[in-house]
Amino acid sequence: MKHVADLKRRIKKARTEGYKHVIAAGQSYGGAISLEAASESGLVDAVIAAAPGHGSDACGSGLGGARIANTLTDDLIGTIADVKSPRIVLTMADGDECMGFNKPMKPLRAALDKNGARFIFLDSTMPIRGHLAARTNQFDEWYQVCLLNFVYPDSTPEAKETKCATPNPVPRYLTPYGFELPGRPADKPDSLIGGWGGEYELNNSHTRNICVVVTAEREQTTQAHSLWGAGSQNKLSMSGSNRDFVKYDDRIFEYERGKYRMKLSRTDSPDTLALDIVTTSGREFEATLKRGCRLHH
Repeated sequence: MKHVADLKRRIKKARTEGYKHVIAAGQSYGGAISLEAASESGLVDAVIAAAPGHGSDACGSGLGGARIANTLTDDLIGTIADVKSPRIVLTMADGDECMGFNKPMKPLRAALDKNGARFIFLDSTMPIRGHLAARTNQFDEWYQVCLLNFVYPDSTPEAKETKCATPNPVPRYLTPYGFELPGRPADKPDSLIGGWGGEYELNNSHTRNICVVVTAEREQTTQAHSLWGAGSQNKLSMSGSNRDFVKYDDRIFEYERGKYRMKLSRTDSPDTLALDIVTTSGREFEATLKRGCRLHH
């Protein structure tokens, strides 16, 4: 309650300082606080609540009293009913570790339908999972324009619900605009140019997919674009970067920056590469990459 009261005070202060448009926004606990603060009429022009929840102590898979996440759906239904903001954005991804043992999508949608506000509901149909879905790079890439247009003060949403489209087909990696996998040169059968795909273990039950795209081979270096996917649980933030690998004796290619190292090694097969990664924290990962990357699900 004190956080909600504090947010209301800061919003009112912003209004007195000349801010004409105010959006209350937060993730998890901050999303719940933002929704509750929007219960006062005329306070905010829009509210964005990404995976609103009771806080991190309610997350996990335990069966004890700490699983107050099981009360979350009822709490959110009541909170949404009280929202006086003309526009609401709510996200609640599949596999959210903090939603309890509920299946809250239908009752939350019903609550949004019942409220007088225009709304966006990014729910379990999103191809991003987990409590931190709205904090991933792919969420920004796929939905930010839709969300910005929705909350933009000079726009007027036409329908009760605004739908934000997901790319079809769904990408497995975030690639630059117009990106295409280069083909291996026909006159160079030993060339590494092209895509090399595989995955490595994060722990005993989860893996992460990776695509290394070799784009240029030089005398001393090999240029590659490294792409990381969302992992076997589809909860990780996708990422990518261009890197120059130092070339050693035609078999080993290594990138190093500070404590981070990434090594590609030729194997006995012309169609596989060995990948070794050492992170800045000292964690080590290894994988066998095969020619070709699947860029979409």
